[in-house]
Amino acid sequence: MTNFSLISKRSTTDLDRYMGQKLKTLRSFKGISQSDLAEYMGLSFQQIQKYENGKNRISAASLFHIAKILDANVTDFFPEESGQKEEDTLSDILLDKNIVELVRLYGQLPDDDRKKSVQQFIRLFLKIQDTE
Repeated sequence: MTNFSLISKRSTTDLDRYMGQKLKTLRSFKGISQSDLAEYMGLSFQQIQKYENGKNRISAASLFHIAKILDANVTDFFPEESGQKEEDTLSDILLDKNIVELVRLYGQLPDDDRKKSVQQFIRLFLKIQDTE
């Protein structure tokens, strides 16, 4: 189980920062800008930035609305209790902007043949890299 600090009345906690990172990951993966999310929520984009940076806490009501907008579950914003290392979870891998961009571009390929070609290219590229 992840150790998160207890709730403080004045400052954000590790859990608030974790939830902000999850928000950023899910928002980016869905291709929604901070400005668009802010508009949907009736907030400023600076408020979304503060949520994502863990500077401000996300209220339960806001979290509910954010989850609806991102087509996610509220539980997606909380750490898993599986005992799995956090850095191995899919959402943490998706924090890498290059991976998100690669997945987005791959998803835009029009057919399975092209997707298989990209996979073969990457496998070939990795083999070439291993021999150097």
